[in-house]
Amino acid sequence: MANEKKMTKVEMFKALLDKYDLNEKEVEFINHEIELLEKKNGSRKPTAQQLKNKEVAEKVLAYLKETGKAMQIKQMIKEIPCLAEIPDCTPQYAMAIVRPMKENGLITRTEEKGVAYFSAN
Repeated sequence: MANEKKMTKVEMFKALLDKYDLNEKEVEFINHEIELLEKKNGSRKPTAQQLKNKEVAEKVLAYLKETGKAMQIKQMIKEIPCLAEIPDCTPQYAMAIVRPMKENGLITRTEEKGVAYFSAN
């Protein structure tokens, strides 16, 4: 039950449309609410920090492709210029940059003797 995904408002409204026999005004109201929610959620712009992180991620990926070597997170912080320039760059921040690229298949994670190495695909 802890891993159970909560329904969003849009999903709940769509379930109501499918489950119940509603009159025309009720259907119109629910469709209007769905439209408003989708409009609200679609208009979000990335924050300044998200834009900066995307830029850093692109530079990290370019560096890994250029060198062609597998690196540990702590090596990346020391060697990759865009990470080295960040004052007090932590392994957690670097991992937050690398993780989405790994999930999207741009970077591969390998493990040797319990140590994680990341390389570009």
